Amino acid sequence: MPDFVVQRGNVSYALCLANGRTMAESLMHDLAQFGARPPAIVVLADTVALQLRSCPVPIAAYPDQAADAIPQIINLLEHDRRQARAA
Repeated sequence: MPDFVVQRGNVSYALCLANGRTMAESLMHDLAQFGARPPAIVVLADTVALQLRSCPVPIAAYPDQAADAIPQIINLLEHDRRQARAA
C-alpha cells in the first residue's frame, strides 16, 4: 500500500516510504513484480539506498529527513517524462 500517490500528467506513481532495510527489501520485492520500471518510487534513507542499488525500483534517498528527497523525486518524474516523449 503506497503512502502517497504522485500524479505527473496522466501517469500516477505510488510513493512508498520505507523506514528501514527490511521494509525497503519487502517493498522492492513486491514492486519488482511490475517489471523493469514499476510505477512507483521508494523513498528511504541514503544508508539503506546504498545497499539496494541493484534494485529496478526508482529510489529517492535522503540523508536526514524524507522531505530532503523531494528534489530527487522531481528528477525521477522528469526523467520518466522525457523518456515518454522520446518514445
